[in-house]
Amino acid sequence: MKSEVAKNFFAYQLEDKRSANGDETHFAGEEFVVRRVGAGLAQKQTENADRAARLFKMITFPIWLNAVIGCIFLVGLSIFLGALESLTDGIPFEELAGNGFWYYIGFGGGAILLTAVAFLVQLIMRRRTLSSPDYEEFLRSSAKLKRESIASMSVPEGAVAVDIFTVYRRNRFGRWTIAGAAKFQNEEFFAFRDGDALCLADEEVVVRIPYEKIVRVFRVERNADFMNWNKEERPVKGKYHGYKIRANQYGVFFVAPYYAVEIAGKEGLELVFPPYEFETLAPLLGSKAMDVETRK
Repeated sequence: MKSEVAKNFFAYQLEDKRSANGDETHFAGEEFVVRRVGAGLAQKQTENADRAARLFKMITFPIWLNAVIGCIFLVGLSIFLGALESLTDGIPFEELAGNGFWYYIGFGGGAILLTAVAFLVQLIMRRRTLSSPDYEEFLRSSAKLKRESIASMSVPEGAVAVDIFTVYRRNRFGRWTIAGAAKFQNEEFFAFRDGDALCLADEEVVVRIPYEKIVRVFRVERNADFMNWNKEERPVKGKYHGYKIRANQYGVFFVAPYYAVEIAGKEGLELVFPPYEFETLAPLLGSKAMDVETRK
């Protein structure tokens, strides 16, 4: 359990995401929890998460199917380019045609066309879903539920919204692996100071991390790949443009560097967040934020 993923403060094991009563969230830094949302709101959150999962299935193909499509594209591209390259080998065209040249061109080109159609279908699925009245109503109801949950745990109005990198793991064949297309999930928390401690709240819990438990702050000189963009302003615009945040066709974002706050707990823990949140969180991290160390 010494890997970076295992030490993430908000590392969840999916089969333990909620207790049998549906009102308790389990993650690596659970020892720092001071308040939890009530059972009634927790049940509404479970129903909302199920609805989100159904909507997500309407946006894209399953990960395994996208992986198959990617392999088909690579194989098709390799065959197609290989056939074209044979034209430069000085072999008479009549001989190439007799050796299956058109077959390879057709097979490779067909595979490329198939993947292009699959990409177009997903694009149409995404646009239709994200512009549907059902999705807009889901966003409104989710925001309302989050406000109610936060208020129920006495989070002060002055708390600031920040993005925190969390990790979800799934047990596959006896081995814990990352669940999803990216290492991190980018989730919104509300940060505030409570005496000599940093507090973070989401719609389920409030955690209180005393400054004496904060060991050091690292600037990690590596790429972080993550899902979800929570800010209203796009990552390529305005204040976020300078962080050179990139995204691929699967909705995975990439940014470097990122920050990790080492926390002394029952096991080594790290609170991980993107670089654009450092200025917001630094005043809430205590004196350790004044002496940031670099980690390759």
